[in-house]
Amino acid sequence: EADIVVVGGGNAGVMCACAAAENGASVAVIESQPEDGIFYYGLHDIASINSEFVLADGLEPINKSEFLSEYQRRTHNKTNPRLVKKFIDNSGEMMDWLVANAPAEVVDSAHVAHFTTNAQYFENGSEINKFKCWPGYVQIDFNTAAPTFISQAESAGATWYWEHTGVVLVTEE
Repeated sequence: EADIVVVGGGNAGVMCACAAAENGASVAVIESQPEDGIFYYGLHDIASINSEFVLADGLEPINKSEFLSEYQRRTHNKTNPRLVKKFIDNSGEMMDWLVANAPAEVVDSAHVAHFTTNAQYFENGSEINKFKCWPGYVQIDFNTAAPTFISQAESAGATWYWEHTGVVLVTEE
């Protein structure tokens, strides 16, 4: 029994389990990979909007409404703007949580990508073919940080079920 079942203990699953456990929920994480061999795909170049980590590195704050408008324009309004806004409103806090809770060696090696190889692009208004871009995503070693996050979630009451697959989820009210 659990308040929340997270299917997949990968990048998003680890974050969900941590957030739920930190907020007092009992959490079960179903992960098909073995504990000693899990590999976290992606989540090494993380975009976040206005995280303290990025702003402290010298980047200018991003206008959230402008970012949402640009995102919707690029996707021809085929995305849910409320969901995109959730990312915009919470991604900075998520990044700052990652930095605050990651092992020191992960934080020490994390850095903000300023696109220095294409600085002229941003000096010219960061627009090409009428698409606006913003510099600054964070490169972080999630594979090294994940065991710490899992341990924190487990300390808060989450349970990982390694080498399991979820086939059918039955809920009772």
